[in-house]
Amino acid sequence: MPGSDASIFTFPQWLPIEHDQSSGELWADFWMYEVKTDTRLPLYTKSKLEEYIKTHAIQKLVFYDIFHYESIFETQRIEMIKYFQKILPTSLLTFRKKSVPDLDHVVHFDFYWNRCKQAYHDKKPGWKQLGQQNFNQWPVLLDRRPLAVLSLYGRNNKHIKQHLYNSIHHIPGHHGGFSDETVLPCETGETHIRSVAATPPARRFFDDTYVSAQIESMIKGNNVIFCEKTYDHLIQGRFVLNFGPRQYYRTLVENGWRLPVGIDFSWDNIEDQNKDNDELQNEPRFSRYIECLTKLTSNIDTLHDLFMANIDVFEHNQQQLQQRPYDIINLEQLDHK
Repeated sequence: MPGSDASIFTFPQWLPIEHDQSSGELWADFWMYEVKTDTRLPLYTKSKLEEYIKTHAIQKLVFYDIFHYESIFETQRIEMIKYFQKILPTSLLTFRKKSVPDLDHVVHFDFYWNRCKQAYHDKKPGWKQLGQQNFNQWPVLLDRRPLAVLSLYGRNNKHIKQHLYNSIHHIPGHHGGFSDETVLPCETGETHIRSVAATPPARRFFDDTYVSAQIESMIKGNNVIFCEKTYDHLIQGRFVLNFGPRQYYRTLVENGWRLPVGIDFSWDNIEDQNKDNDELQNEPRFSRYIECLTKLTSNIDTLHDLFMANIDVFEHNQQQLQQRPYDIINLEQLDHK
């Protein structure tokens, strides 16, 4: 299959892919295909894909968009899908939460939620998750906690995450993973930054703090995703103040999660001034986010009182691990009716 790796078929069942050579159905990675004339991947072009379809009697094409490569659907990529939709039945399977403008035959699939639920609920960790002992849903403790914030950074997009670190590293808390030396160990003690990529830190880091604050994998653009930076923390019953794309929090509510009272989330709707992620520090929305986070964590006693006032919210979010079902799609949804 052009545009995919054979190892994709060894992934756990949260990735809805079946390979049937006799089906005439082709799945292709949406982001592997270059749409610019100056391509870096000569094997992954529109013309090569079209040639493959003709020579292999492909009857249905599915582009799958399941990794957060870019914040924005490039117009050229949308046009590429429309081009193939004129040739044969073609669908887009995406993990993004909002609709894709001007495109028909789009199926939304939240494989990040499935990965989270499978790891914590069924004790079957998958891609980038290390060991079932590390995936536990801890009880919500009502005791006072010594620190305010738990902030995790990781090895990717450090130039972007630097803006968050510079803004909040003075807040009492655990600030982990900004360098190899500061990685917070997981429950089994592992601290190698590549090994713990999508693995939560040990229980004590949650028990010590009230607020999780991270940069989501996508922070700009006209769509929203939730990955482990969101789900792993919501299900622990705590304040989750991540910075994601515009309407990140609105989309959480639309998906059945609850927001804590006593926090002004109005900045969530501020329009981005610049599409470039590197300009984050100059974005009014990011500045308001930092103001909100700084105010929330400025007094540990007030923070504890607000935490106690939102116990019902945290219990609701924690219960989603049991109550929210797997996001299962019927492959017939990909058929053109």
